[in-house]
Amino acid sequence: KHMKDKDAVVLYWAIDRFGDESLKKCLLASDRRKMSYQDWEMKRFDDICTVCHDDLFLKRELHAHPCNHAFHRTCFLKWMETRETPKDQLCPNCRQAVLAIRNHHGSDSKFVAECLGESGRPTKNYVLRDANVLKMQTEDYINMQHKQTMETLKCVQADYMSGRKGKSSAYLEDCESEMEKLEQRMEIYNEMYCVFMEGGMQRHDSMTTAWNYRDEMTKIKTRKLKEKIENLECIRRDINTLQSELQAISNNRMITPPRTPLLLNQ
Repeated sequence: KHMKDKDAVVLYWAIDRFGDESLKKCLLASDRRKMSYQDWEMKRFDDICTVCHDDLFLKRELHAHPCNHAFHRTCFLKWMETRETPKDQLCPNCRQAVLAIRNHHGSDSKFVAECLGESGRPTKNYVLRDANVLKMQTEDYINMQHKQTMETLKCVQADYMSGRKGKSSAYLEDCESEMEKLEQRMEIYNEMYCVFMEGGMQRHDSMTTAWNYRDEMTKIKTRKLKEKIENLECIRRDINTLQSELQAISNNRMITPPRTPLLLNQ
């Protein structure tokens, strides 16, 4: 009742847009009550993460380069991971291509935001494809990804330790979720390396096929068993041939080689 018409429009638009009644308290703050619809549309990116629609200060932030829009770190990484190809990795706000990501550690890299699908975990097809694109040996690519993931994990662990004093529970839970994801990713890279050294990871699966270490090792064991069976079949055929020759010799049916003709000068 005490709101002006333009304030009511802003409040109705925000609740309708975000579907969150808790925004009433935020919108009724003195610095936003004076804003029009256009002002709110221009300024809202500075205060909230447009992926989850929560306040930016609740969790860790990162900035997309070159547009410099800010998001929650985990929200933005999930957004980037669900893109199908690097060309589809666009800023959720302005749809500009994201060339790098920046955070308070000063990193300027996008490898942590690879296209890994809904699960955020590497797949066999992803590793083989990117190793081929980068013209790297598969084992070298796996080692590189494992090393980079370990470095990122150390940074997140540092954020968690520094945030234990003074940071909210949402901040700490955000760190814990990313640490768990990175640890799982490192484990997968270790398993991929073991499978590759055993002669696996030769076939391409679909992009969404989840990594399964047991299935990969089962394929390797099955292939090796088939090779052993084929070798045994070859040995069995050779034994049968030798037995036939021995039987022919014993029965004096061995074909004698033709005589060499004498030379004229002899």
